[in-house]
Amino acid sequence: MNRKKYLVPKFDRHTIEEDIATFVDQADKLKNRINVLGALLVESNPLYNGRGTNEVNRIQGYILASFEKYGFSLKLLPIALESLESGMSAYMVAASAKAIRGLKRKNPRLVHYLMAGITNIYYRDDTITFNTYKPKWPLEYPTSALREIMLTLQWLGANAQDAIVELEVLSVSSEINSSNRKLILETIEKIKKDKSKQEHCCNVEIESPIKVSKIDYKKIKSLKIQDQDGEIFTYGDFFTDKPTVLVFFYTRCENHNKCSLTINKLGKLQQLLKKFELHQKVKTAAMSYDPIFDTPERLKTYALKRHVSFDYLNRIFRARDKNSMPQILKYFNSEVNYAGNIINKHLIELHILDEFGKPIKSLVRFQWEPEDVVNSLLEYLSKKPKTSVINTLGLQNMVGTFRNIIVPILIVLFPKCPLCWTAYMSIFGITSLSTIPYSPWMLPVLCGLLFINLWFIWRRSNQIKSWIAFYLATAGTIILILFGPIYMKKSIMNSGLILLIVAALLNSIPINILGKIRNTTSENFGQNT
Repeated sequence: MNRKKYLVPKFDRHTIEEDIATFVDQADKLKNRINVLGALLVESNPLYNGRGTNEVNRIQGYILASFEKYGFSLKLLPIALESLESGMSAYMVAASAKAIRGLKRKNPRLVHYLMAGITNIYYRDDTITFNTYKPKWPLEYPTSALREIMLTLQWLGANAQDAIVELEVLSVSSEINSSNRKLILETIEKIKKDKSKQEHCCNVEIESPIKVSKIDYKKIKSLKIQDQDGEIFTYGDFFTDKPTVLVFFYTRCENHNKCSLTINKLGKLQQLLKKFELHQKVKTAAMSYDPIFDTPERLKTYALKRHVSFDYLNRIFRARDKNSMPQILKYFNSEVNYAGNIINKHLIELHILDEFGKPIKSLVRFQWEPEDVVNSLLEYLSKKPKTSVINTLGLQNMVGTFRNIIVPILIVLFPKCPLCWTAYMSIFGITSLSTIPYSPWMLPVLCGLLFINLWFIWRRSNQIKSWIAFYLATAGTIILILFGPIYMKKSIMNSGLILLIVAALLNSIPINILGKIRNTTSENFGQNT
């Protein structure tokens, strides 16, 4: 939504709540009031920065409720439906039900979300009012979330036929008071008496939009992330080679319909991937909105309790430094806002990424089902252009091979003494030159190159938590630098060379293959014991 086009007022965290409410009350004077107010609903709007969750709900709810009289847009409908389907705030649920009555057309598909709203606030309903922003007791024109949902079902009339059975069951519940029972029975009667023609369920498109990244992948591929075991990666290290299903969450989330349910579904998705034999073709990952509080230990405990499994293709992450998280959120266009380090508003968020870590499909706001995600993956895998992927990854592997294998060999074979220069010249047929003057700067240059190579191997070893390559490279470097020039023996030089080559080969093993080797070794060891 283009906020500048509609001249949205520049409200921010310092704007007083009452001033925002006054603007909403006077929005009938604006020509583009639906678009202007809609822009204020977006969760990432700066006006929500630094505010508490209750304050955010009050502002959003008051704006939503105003759409009953101002008219409601289909583009804004997902915001109301998400609140009904997953919300726990009676104020927000009631406001969403009111907003729906501002639509120009009725639709049977709305019934599912309204009935979900009843379930969500069944034990959380409260007496509220939208007559004024900060009311005083006794309330003028009091209402409740259940009442607003019933009024919206009555407004739907014949289009709410699918709700009758559930409403009849609800009406005989011993937990419903007499006034609510009367309201439910009135709703059932009005739905049955409405003889108007039902709208076709497919006339209104209410699916979640697919998000397109606003920043270049190159800006985030080097960002550092940390998994549940404390291992540190870059974004490009993990989110490549295979398609990935990525969800966002945080452990302090108090809405069990959002983060807790998301991680539960992630565990079920992993089981379905195994069932369809996709578990070696697709990665799964979860990223915390709350990297400061969500330590690796906390992430692991939270996920294990919700039946998520871990291996080299399935991990749960947090951003490693304070600069990484904002970039990741921007890359995925995440509608999330903070009050300090506390999340005050966020959405349900799932992304399917291609082999290069770029989003190809996003499911936001609405509840997603593991079966639907598997179907999307099967569709993508059946259509993906394999040649372009292979060529691109092949080029990356060639560059990696050159850096990890060829460069160390060139360093080792670099002539380091007069005898070495003579040997190389004799190979090229320049045997008439028995020696050349020895250059004293060669040894420091060689040492520098060897230490640079050692640093690259150390960084890779620290990343994958496997130190064999580093130990071998260290031994080879010591032999070449300390013992080679002293003893000038071919056997000593060759041993150092062999150690460096083996270290380079081990260092070049892709992380996914290394993971397979570890798993196979663990399984074999377990069977033997």
